[in-house]
Amino acid sequence: MKCLNLLLLLLTLSAPKLFAQPPNDSIYWRIPLLLNDQPHVSTTEGCTVEWSCVDESLTGQCIEYHNDQWFSISPQSKGTTYLNLTVSRCKDIRGVQVVVFAGTPCETETYEPLVCYSMGTQGDIFIALDRLNPKQEYLVGIDGYLHDLCEFTIQWSEEPKGFPSEPERMNVGQVYPVGQYAELSWELPPSYGSEVVSFKVMRRGVREGKPKEIGVVPVKSYASGELVRNYTYFDSIPNNMPHEYTVWAIRMDDVPVQVMQRSVKAERDRTHWTLVLDYPDEETILYDLKDGLSDEYLKSGFFNQRQNGPRLISYDLSSYLSQGIKGFKVEVMNGEGTILDTYYYVYD
Repeated sequence: MKCLNLLLLLLTLSAPKLFAQPPNDSIYWRIPLLLNDQPHVSTTEGCTVEWSCVDESLTGQCIEYHNDQWFSISPQSKGTTYLNLTVSRCKDIRGVQVVVFAGTPCETETYEPLVCYSMGTQGDIFIALDRLNPKQEYLVGIDGYLHDLCEFTIQWSEEPKGFPSEPERMNVGQVYPVGQYAELSWELPPSYGSEVVSFKVMRRGVREGKPKEIGVVPVKSYASGELVRNYTYFDSIPNNMPHEYTVWAIRMDDVPVQVMQRSVKAERDRTHWTLVLDYPDEETILYDLKDGLSDEYLKSGFFNQRQNGPRLISYDLSSYLSQGIKGFKVEVMNGEGTILDTYYYVYD
């Protein structure tokens, strides 16, 4: 008997992990989402496809069904509402697909697609629903994008949460690699004014699913009251892998506008030394490059902090290295000559 129990225990431990199917794996057991109710937590793991109840030709190349599950929404009045989706964890980094239909369940000839969206990441997004008829049921299908297995939450709400699935885009910025740093620069177009209160900077590594917020840049004004139009942000790129940077303009209505989205990879060259100088309490910033051993002056520069913001400086040390100089330092001073910081670099 002991041997039998041991055998059963070993078989249990060695067996593959099984996941129960979500109850709404079948479209007939779809879960009604109530407006402004708490988010519903689910997973695409364990889901199957009812092929008789879907038709991929209706959505073109937008969606391929792999492991779908179903919800429904039934608006009581006209007006824009939102599907808020948060993907917390995926086996890969692709996220989920979302499709919204009008029509009778499993009668595909009656289906009218209203929304079809594939994430491609694990970001937090909302989908605006502004063409729904009151007193009509709509089918909502969630599927792992390219067979991804994801845990997610879904909510039907009058308030958007996250970032828009189809954002308004400005495309008015650039990202440049400067050594191990990324230099982001963008502008606030003349068509946008005081409704934009700040910019949110997000970063996502090529192997990461969810973008990470790395900074908030407030909209500034000159003493005359005129809005500052040009902005710069510097980030130390974590590793030598490509990273995607996205800058969002945050408006007073809380609906972000995508300023730019660009990818960049760090330049790992030890003969270049890059520093970010940011001293917002000072007006004029002076900086001297010196031989770290003899204190011999090599090069200098300056900039106006209050007018231009932080400054990224990069030194090509090749010519100094060829002279046998291996240690360097940068002294940073304010306009009165007071030393604010000293940075050191040793090439070995």
